[in-house]
Amino acid sequence: MMFYFPFTFLPENLIKPLTAILGSVNLLAPLPKQMSPAVSEQVAAGKVQLRTPDGVDAARIEQALKQFTAWAALQGGKPGDLKRFFQSAQGLGSWHQGPPTAEIRTQVRRGADTSPSSSPFDTFFSAGVFLALAHDYDEQQEALVRDLGSVHTLERRFGEILGGASDSDTALGPHLNFAAADHDMDPGAFMTAQRMQAWAELALACGVPTTLLVTTSRAVWELFRDDFPESTHLFEATLDLTASSDAGGPTSSEAWRSAFSALARADDPYGVSLDHLAAAQKDQEDGARFDLCVLAGVPPHDMLARYTHRAGVSPEEPTDRQIRNTLVAHLDVPRLSLGNV
Repeated sequence: MMFYFPFTFLPENLIKPLTAILGSVNLLAPLPKQMSPAVSEQVAAGKVQLRTPDGVDAARIEQALKQFTAWAALQGGKPGDLKRFFQSAQGLGSWHQGPPTAEIRTQVRRGADTSPSSSPFDTFFSAGVFLALAHDYDEQQEALVRDLGSVHTLERRFGEILGGASDSDTALGPHLNFAAADHDMDPGAFMTAQRMQAWAELALACGVPTTLLVTTSRAVWELFRDDFPESTHLFEATLDLTASSDAGGPTSSEAWRSAFSALARADDPYGVSLDHLAAAQKDQEDGARFDLCVLAGVPPHDMLARYTHRAGVSPEEPTDRQIRNTLVAHLDVPRLSLGNV
């Protein structure tokens, strides 16, 4: 099972690159109602599978999200307020006693009283609220990227009309550095560690075996490599996602999935041959770079449990052989929306 992580929002322009390699991708969805129409279409087509963790109270999270939106409008995004919001939602500590805060606390505690938690701070609920907020943030960032791309396209077209088509730096307005914009708008760079922790908390509750975690965020990839320096870089390729496998495009998704499955279950993942994937490598500037690393001897449940700061308890997996290794991949897809709208 291949998971896109650590996000609940999947941009439309990433669906095709991901499914070209994976065939289908699983998306954590604590709030299925938040899914965009584009993702809903792919769910109906079988390209995207939504996974809602067991025990998630969607109505309770939705209520907290609405209350937070109202609260944020009044608080003005002061530093540290998000942490105090979660504390207040659980009735911990003293905080502002204004009507908006009192209403948030009353609504959330009412729901909490019906389902006692072993901990005074419900991390599972807080993770759901955090990911719901992050989902909205990611959706807004993607809309901003599309708007920037539209502006760049208009500038280029006006430049062509004015005779500056040969100059790639021609701009009628302020010059936009799209390479820098791509880096700055990496959604994984927003509270990266907290995002990983919240996603791991809910992903563990899905109870499904994971053979691959794939991300498109450079910040998430680098954090994982820093947190697990013992992980080994196994494979890299530049893929032409616009071409078919017969025309030198990426190997069939079945071949990729078979390789991931073998690596995840191997006693010695370093002994698994990836030669049959070598044909996918292409030397082209606009191709999608694919990097794969392995955390040998550490199953995905145990790896994710380290982010939640608790011991991993791997459920019985409905497979013929237990998953022994964690596979993490980074897919670096050129933003088609920047300058190519």
